[in-house]
Amino acid sequence: MKKFTVEAARTTGEWIGEPEFVGDVERTVWDKMVDTDDAHFDTFEKFDKDEQGNEPVTGETCAIEVSWVE
Repeated sequence: MKKFTVEAARTTGEWIGEPEFVGDVERTVWDKMVDTDDAHFDTFEKFDKDEQGNEPVTGETCAIEVSWVE
């Protein structure tokens, strides 16, 4: 599956900026990742907009590595 990274505020969890694509990862490997004090490993549904700017009905499950920042 596709892997993305994003920074998030440690106190609120709010993403700072948009997730950035960094490559691919095997789902079985991703599911074994262990959160740390500095990073959280999760998944999210990514919906791409079509040419008219409309979001499709279905999305794609992607890996997301959230790096906590102060």
